[in-house]
Amino acid sequence: MNPNESITVTVMRHFRAAPERVFDAFLDPAKAGRFLFATETGHMKRVEIDARVGGQWIIVENRNGEDVEHHGEYVVIDRPKRLVFTARVPKYSDGTDTVTISITPKDQGCVLVLTHVMAAKFKDQTEGFFEGWAGILMGLARELGEQFLNLKQSIDIKAPASRVWEVLTNSQLNQEWISLWWPGTRMESDWKGPDSPVTWIMEDGNVGSKGFIYSITPNRHLKFSFRVQGLDFQKLDFLTFDLREEQGKTSLTVEMGDFSDSPEHEQCLPGANESWNLSLPKIKAMAEQK
Repeated sequence: MNPNESITVTVMRHFRAAPERVFDAFLDPAKAGRFLFATETGHMKRVEIDARVGGQWIIVENRNGEDVEHHGEYVVIDRPKRLVFTARVPKYSDGTDTVTISITPKDQGCVLVLTHVMAAKFKDQTEGFFEGWAGILMGLARELGEQFLNLKQSIDIKAPASRVWEVLTNSQLNQEWISLWWPGTRMESDWKGPDSPVTWIMEDGNVGSKGFIYSITPNRHLKFSFRVQGLDFQKLDFLTFDLREEQGKTSLTVEMGDFSDSPEHEQCLPGANESWNLSLPKIKAMAEQK
């Protein structure tokens, strides 16, 4: 592999906020510290931004007891259209990447397109980079007070949580309820912990969706990402199962989203609701079967 070769990851999100508000959030230390390279379980320790061309930025977050530093330099600051900066993460690489943020007005809001150019040696990690930036832009939307579109459905099941968990995570069993809206597809993972891959295998053996576990407590909670392959538009969802057992019965709640990152994705929400209207009764029937 040529060490000078590079690859690019591109992420897009629609915002209802004005371009100026979206742009300014990246250069405001207080706001940036709440979404830029911030994780759900980490603790932000240091955010310094010198918002001028040639100025430096540094963000340090403590993750699982260890400090992870991101830093770089601003190359272009063209408010509110374009922001370009270099990025380095010494813990993981000695290379320097380039991130470009382009913001275009649309309707009453704007569209943000982020490109991350990195060394070609990371080509097998592009899914992780995509999800990381998609999560950052979701955090930005939350920081700006954007409205999220999520699916949420619940069902009561006369079976212990351990049995419901088995129906959800055993690939031979989950194929039965997934097939109601995605024929022949099963969901596979080692279900061991955060960052474990979750793969949806279609009837023909090809991969239909990829994702990663974000949080897991067996028999109680599971959250993972869900990105359908081969679409002509960006679509990243997060799927969460929460199980609450009481006296041998289990309340199962499923949440899915966010559908608000693009108009095309928003149009998928009714279909997703219909799919879970089919799957939840099937999960209930399978778990209750003696």
